[in-house]
Amino acid sequence: MKYNFDELFVKNNRKPIVIAGLRAGNYLAREIYEHYVQYSPGSVIFLENIDESFSDTEIRVRIQQSISGKHIYIIQSFFNPLHPFSVNDNLMSFFMAVRAMREHGAKSITGITSYLGYSRQDKPTEYQREATTARLVADLMITAGIDRIACLEPHSPQIHGFFASVPLMNLSSVPIWREVFKDIHSSSDTIIVAPDIGAAKTVKNIAKSLNLPMAVASKFRPSKEKVEIMEIVGDFTGKTKAIIIDDIISTGSTIYAVAQMLHETKGILAIDIAATHLLGVDNCCNNFKKLTDSYGLDRIYTTNSIPLSCELSGIGVVNVINLAEMYTLVINRMFNNESVSSMFNIATVS
Repeated sequence: MKYNFDELFVKNNRKPIVIAGLRAGNYLAREIYEHYVQYSPGSVIFLENIDESFSDTEIRVRIQQSISGKHIYIIQSFFNPLHPFSVNDNLMSFFMAVRAMREHGAKSITGITSYLGYSRQDKPTEYQREATTARLVADLMITAGIDRIACLEPHSPQIHGFFASVPLMNLSSVPIWREVFKDIHSSSDTIIVAPDIGAAKTVKNIAKSLNLPMAVASKFRPSKEKVEIMEIVGDFTGKTKAIIIDDIISTGSTIYAVAQMLHETKGILAIDIAATHLLGVDNCCNNFKKLTDSYGLDRIYTTNSIPLSCELSGIGVVNVINLAEMYTLVINRMFNNESVSSMFNIATVS
């Protein structure tokens, strides 16, 4: 996306902020720093790759300069397929970075989490004895000393309540997809599809903003790895193109099953997919290839909240929206106590 920095970026003479990149999020932290320093030279300090691992896999966070009295913005993606670190490693690095900043005099600490790990575990599976792990992650962040969190599309709105004692800025993906698909506004042959009930509210808002009809798939998981689509509810009269939108794609099994049914039973000839967070694990790449070969998959849109794996980069249909400019302005406007939501009103997609 492109933003009008001349209008939105706030310049001041306050002390410089600190942008700190952990290893899994450093790719985004560096871009944010480069954008920030371009518009406000001398107003930001960049700390790069502040976490490291010992040979026994323990993690250490070390800050190489004084951060006393400074406003800190820690950048982390809890999943990065280009690095060997697990989600748990990345979470532990984040907790330790927050605690290190707190113990060494930071005035405020904000976490910029492009992808919030464990957000899908926001409630136990029905009739199963499971932990509400998303709540545990929130508790640990608060215990570590975080003052504020900003994250893009953290799967479930109820996660906001888990951070009751600290502000959570839930950045919606709706403005992103509204701009990506603006050229098909009011198109008579297109329908927006939610792959499950959980995505329906977001998809409804996107469809409404584009003046397009929507459909919702009803899915059933007989096992962790298998997905069955029971029905797709919506009016497909005259529709030949579908856009499937979800917040997270992991293995792609749900998307594959929905696209297959759209093609075979609803008369859909062309399909686009949009996902805020593309994990792309296990059989995901093969699923996308089969959709391209047999079911009319045209394009996949995602953000760089998670870097593309080398395998996904090679299939040729994935378009990545860079979040660096958005997060640069989010940080700048939070630091200057300005509205963040207003910046989306004049954004455009490049």
